[in-house]
Amino acid sequence: LLTRHLNRMGEQTMEPTARAVAALFRDHATTDVCNALTTTLLAMCVSETQILKALVPLGASLVAALHVLQGREVGAVFVESVCLELKKCLDGTTNTTWSSATAFDGGKSGADEGGAGDGKGDAAGTSRRAPNLVLLLAGLYNLGVVQCGLVYDLVTILAERLTPLDVELLLLLLSEVGPQLRADDSTALKDIVDMVRKNKAVTEQQDDAAVGKSESATSGGEEEI
Repeated sequence: LLTRHLNRMGEQTMEPTARAVAALFRDHATTDVCNALTTTLLAMCVSETQILKALVPLGASLVAALHVLQGREVGAVFVESVCLELKKCLDGTTNTTWSSATAFDGGKSGADEGGAGDGKGDAAGTSRRAPNLVLLLAGLYNLGVVQCGLVYDLVTILAERLTPLDVELLLLLLSEVGPQLRADDSTALKDIVDMVRKNKAVTEQQDDAAVGKSESATSGGEEEI
């Protein structure tokens, strides 16, 4: 029943869809519906192979509507799951467990894309799961489900690491939330730019130092020969 309602989700049908899903909370335990909604929406919106820029905002809009209609628990459960999954992506330990995930990624689980805990897959930027999760968080922020503090924390994490995937996610996030972030905190974007510049400089210094050590070691070995 829940899946049937979600399959009808669209810009023109968002209100009736949200009210139909909200009605399920009257007949079933809140925790059960929250968990089922989270699992199903993540399976629909978080593709392994492509960024779903049309579908992800609809998912965020539905959660925001239920956040208002049904209460904060809906948004809290969903946001927590999104953050946990994003952390797995950034750590390179993603292992998809969503019940209907295979319907959206061609039958390949997260383990097929590099395995759990091997540091490949998302860490190398080959999976589109992380960008979709970032888009979900951005949509939830723009709709008032999460506060700017969460977005700023995510930006800080990405800016400190600055891997190719982190840079992609950072640009994607700021392109989606920039105007709202500026409205909530006028100094936030300037602080973010300063942070990225500082961390980039530190990374470049570390790389230069590593190259220098490698060249010295090579030169020393040649002299001994």
